[in-house]
Amino acid sequence: FGCVLALISVSYFREKQPYKEDFTNQIAVIAQFCILTTFYSAFSIVTDSLLWLKNSSSLGLFLVLVNLSILILSTWLAWSNAKKKQIKKDKKEQKTKSTEDARGFSEEKFKTTLAAISLNSVPFSSALLFYYTTVEKAKRIRKSGIPASERFGGVPFTMRDPYAAKKSTNDK
Repeated sequence: FGCVLALISVSYFREKQPYKEDFTNQIAVIAQFCILTTFYSAFSIVTDSLLWLKNSSSLGLFLVLVNLSILILSTWLAWSNAKKKQIKKDKKEQKTKSTEDARGFSEEKFKTTLAAISLNSVPFSSALLFYYTTVEKAKRIRKSGIPASERFGGVPFTMRDPYAAKKSTNDK
């Protein structure tokens, strides 16, 4: 009965991944495999299928070595997987951090570029905001982030592109 529950538990943790972090989910699956190994060893002893484990010191050493090897190997695999995912995420972030000088864009070019950015880079649940600054400041911002301003009480953003901002200024 314990082996069946442990197997169900392994399947549950592997499929549902109840934790927020992938690494935590992988460690949970590893722990469930260790429990499964322990229950299987107990089942083997009760049914006399592993006769060489009748000696309690052999059993103890076997369980320690098997669980330790599962733990070490699986933790290393989970860590290397997490590292690969982080590298992939960092590369993706670097690709999205690009600066293009749009001062010379026509209104049509600006609109098509914004449409492409919105479609390919901005998630549906997010908004594309504009922060107007000099080219030099934009280069610094790419490296260190947008500074808050006491004058504006934070960071001044707008949802209006330059052409929409010009039109609303001209309408006044």
